[in-house]
Amino acid sequence: MAGTTSKSLFTCEFCGEMFLKRSAYKMHYLVHDPSAGVYKCDECPRTFNFKSQYDSHTRTHRGDRPYQCPVCLKSFSEKFNLKTHERIHTGDRPFECPVCTKRFAQSSAVTTHLRVHTGERPYPCTICNKAFATSFTLSNHMRYHSGDRPFECPECRKTFSQKGNLATHMKKQHSMTISNMPVTSTPGIASLRAAAAASRILAVTASASGLGGRVLEREETC
Repeated sequence: MAGTTSKSLFTCEFCGEMFLKRSAYKMHYLVHDPSAGVYKCDECPRTFNFKSQYDSHTRTHRGDRPYQCPVCLKSFSEKFNLKTHERIHTGDRPFECPVCTKRFAQSSAVTTHLRVHTGERPYPCTICNKAFATSFTLSNHMRYHSGDRPFECPECRKTFSQKGNLATHMKKQHSMTISNMPVTSTPGIASLRAAAAASRILAVTASASGLGGRVLEREETC
């Protein structure tokens, strides 16, 4: 086990995840250790080396969220997620980009941000081969192919594939602002999830550098 360090950040050699503390890095390393996994989840294939990790994970299946933010009362299944969330209220940003010194509340955000400097786009679309820096932006893109439009205007019932397009529409057409809009289910969602999952699997082994492609069709925002 030999993680690289940069300005006090410990970087996983397998996935690029960064950690502020060596102890956190060592615990994360077990995710990549094939010999780890003493505790097996009965609901899914995941295994865990520590019972505390196993107990925390099983709460996600039961829907238990025992850790509550004292400021906004949002609840979480894991204490770590609560601590990370609390940085929204405190403004604490302990993780620094080693290139431009921009700071972030989560180590995973540093990993994603670094792709701005490296140009890495590890999530390719399985349909048009356009590549993206995050799985989130890939999932948004896949809606153009699947035809899924889960965001609905509460005034005129027009639907959109992107939340940002709905926000623009509501502001221009109805002089309204968007706030915690519910996502409606449409027939294309199953194919979207399947395609996005396939792309994430490809991203593990495929390099996205130089991949081209285009979006087949873009929707109007008004």
